[in-house]
Amino acid sequence: GFVLPQDFAVTKSSKVESLFSASTSLKIRAGSKTYSSQHGLFHQRRQEESKSLLRNANYWEGDDLRWTEKLRRRRLAFRRSMYNTPARSCLKALNLLAFLYQVVNTVQYIKFKYPSYWPRESVNMIIDALLGRSATAPFTTDFAHSVALSRYQPHRYVTAGFLHGNILHLIANLDALNRLPLWLETGLGWPLYITTYIVSIITGNYAHTVSRHSQFDRTLCLGASGGICGLYGLMFTALMRMGNSRASARVLRGMATMLLYGIVFSEKISNVSHIGGFLGGILVGLLCGPTYRKSYTMRRKWSLDVDAAPADYRAAIGFGKVPTRNGLIPVRLVWTFAALYFLSQARFRAIPELLLKGILQPGTLSGRRLRFG
Repeated sequence: GFVLPQDFAVTKSSKVESLFSASTSLKIRAGSKTYSSQHGLFHQRRQEESKSLLRNANYWEGDDLRWTEKLRRRRLAFRRSMYNTPARSCLKALNLLAFLYQVVNTVQYIKFKYPSYWPRESVNMIIDALLGRSATAPFTTDFAHSVALSRYQPHRYVTAGFLHGNILHLIANLDALNRLPLWLETGLGWPLYITTYIVSIITGNYAHTVSRHSQFDRTLCLGASGGICGLYGLMFTALMRMGNSRASARVLRGMATMLLYGIVFSEKISNVSHIGGFLGGILVGLLCGPTYRKSYTMRRKWSLDVDAAPADYRAAIGFGKVPTRNGLIPVRLVWTFAALYFLSQARFRAIPELLLKGILQPGTLSGRRLRFG
């Protein structure tokens, strides 16, 4: 049902003798590529459609499509979001892997303490690990933040941001991370995104340290909420610089709602860490985030300037404004000074060794290593 150009050579398979099998093995050759007439063109068309969907998520998904086609398109849209936001995908993967290791180590810890219940109560042990016992496991105590331990093991200021108390804590933080607008990474760039997340975890844990009255306090503080609040702080700073006061007010209302929930409904939530993370994100946004200026050429009707900003980023910025390339301090310069400072301090140079010990031999750093035999 199609016409072949003259430079295409149509051949038949020499191995098949019957007319039916010969018709099914008809092949089309163009240069060095050979496509099956019944499968190759269809497969090629599906690949081209998949590439177009990966480039653009605005496709029709109405009731006239089969559920298999809807599922395929949603899977492609998910792949597109992971491709466009590698930093957010890596952060979610790290949080998931860390919690999985917490659960495994917790089950080992419970099995070690109560060997007579294994394997009869193994399901209940796993459920306990998922619902909260992982917060007291050796791996968690090696990397969670506390005032007493972080003074001598400074890696806890960062690693605590990748640990969670239970699976509900993890789901809530991943959902909050997933609800952040994509332009925080696609528009502002993944280096600023990662920098804000890590700096906000540190400032959140430092705020928790300052709020404690005793330097020997061993209360564990863990969770990604400090880094997520820092990303909200970065978004607030960017929206204020854009002149988008309505959206920035919504960010403040969201933060106030979260703090109110922590005060009224739960005593285990560290609101001080959330505030510290939010202020850390604002600080990074002011120092390293871009500013925005009016562009004469972008306001012209027949302008030849190319708008490189993503659609959602452009919607947040508004008409006729363009972001500057760098902030007051480039992110690369921040990481350079941080690396030089850490290399000059002996306690910071020991962090890689401490990380390996805590991962390979959980409990070593907190004195809770399991000794079998």
